[in-house]
Amino acid sequence: MAEVAAWEEEGEFIVIKSPYGDNIELFDNEEMLSDLLFVYGEEEDTEGLQLHRGIMGRGSRLAQGLLKSKEMTESPDANQMGWVFDTKKNVDRDMLVMALRFCYGESMRVGTRDGECCAMIATLSRLQLTCLDKVVTELKAFAISHA
Repeated sequence: MAEVAAWEEEGEFIVIKSPYGDNIELFDNEEMLSDLLFVYGEEEDTEGLQLHRGIMGRGSRLAQGLLKSKEMTESPDANQMGWVFDTKKNVDRDMLVMALRFCYGESMRVGTRDGECCAMIATLSRLQLTCLDKVVTELKAFAISHA
C-alpha cells in the first residue's frame, strides 16, 4: 500500500494526502454507477451517500467485513451500509464525510477547532481505515503540537 504523504501545516490545520487512488469524481455521484447506499444520521433526518462497494472495501476494513458478511448471508440490504455511530453533532457528520472522501482519494484538511481532530480520529478508527495507524499518528502529533 502507498505511504501517506507527509503532512503540511496550514495555520491551525493539517492536510494529509490520501494514499488511495483519485476517484473523487465518483463520490456520491448517482451517474457513476454507485452500488452502495451509505446511510447515516438520525432516523428522522436520515441522509445517504451513493458510494461504491469496491472503493469502500479497499479503504475500510469495517466496510469490507460488513459487505462480505451481507453478501455471504444473502442479506436483502446487501447494497446498503448503515453508520451506527452518533452523528448528532455537525463536526461528527463533517468528519465522517471527509473520511469517506479520503477513501476516494481526496486529501483531508483537519483543524483543531470544534473538536475536529478528535472527531476525525474517532471516525477513522470506527471505519478501520487500512492506513489507520499512519494517519492517526500524524493527527495525534498535530494535535499535541497545537495543544
